[in-house]
Amino acid sequence: MRVLLPVDGSANSLIAATALKHLGDLEEVVVLHALDLPSLVYPIGRPEVDLAIPAQVEAALREDGERILEKAVAGLPNEIPSVANRLETGSAPDVIVDLADRDNIELIVLGARGLSGLQEALLGSVSHAVVSHAPCPVLLVREPVHGLRRVLVALQGPDDASAAAHFLEKEPFGASPDVTLVHVLPYEMPMWPGGLPEAKAHAQAAAQEAREFLGGVVRELVAAKIPATYKLLTGRAQTAIVEELRSGNYDVAVLGARRRGAIKRLFLGSVSHAVVHHTRQPVLILP
Repeated sequence: MRVLLPVDGSANSLIAATALKHLGDLEEVVVLHALDLPSLVYPIGRPEVDLAIPAQVEAALREDGERILEKAVAGLPNEIPSVANRLETGSAPDVIVDLADRDNIELIVLGARGLSGLQEALLGSVSHAVVSHAPCPVLLVREPVHGLRRVLVALQGPDDASAAAHFLEKEPFGASPDVTLVHVLPYEMPMWPGGLPEAKAHAQAAAQEAREFLGGVVRELVAAKIPATYKLLTGRAQTAIVEELRSGNYDVAVLGARRRGAIKRLFLGSVSHAVVHHTRQPVLILP
């Protein structure tokens, strides 16, 4: 598995690197630092001044970037078979997504800063942008990682299940992780006041269909030698998933991304983004 580790010198990016020793089947780790060069042009200045200042700034930033890369590489686990350094120019999200696409990266490991939803929408966030556009799964890390063995996989439907099964079959968390599949029925009992018979029948049918769906995914994973069980949850999806993560002894959550436009994401929210903001465990988001 080829993994991309973007670093910016912050504690967040170095904390993200703690996840690497717990990943399985690592082939190469590409450590990336993006140089987002400022534009320094003075309308009334002489042309030679306009050129000299950016050149000096770029030289200083490149030197600083090399130091950031050296520090990050020095802190990587010794057992990684191959490590490559990349120093590229451009905005961090664009550089990360472009390199992941161009170099066939299979997983991006990224520090999550934990901004609130409104801050993320208004101020911008590297993790937000990368999750929204990356061609591969993204593992967002907020705290030092001590293991990735107990895995919660939240599934909404067959597309999520197919993507999750395909990813888990690559053994990203090593051989035989302990996988729990969860599906959230989007209501609490009873659906309507008064206990209408139709509401109860509808709830029972939906629950049975969900159990059959989850059971089928479990059988597929077990056939691929991935131990798995399932749980059926009810309520608001992000709330139910966060509560399950808090009550269970999980090391990581795996969720499918819900791609929406910027305005819809701001007002309607996204399950994957909501879980990232309200849990301390690493969250792996499938594309």
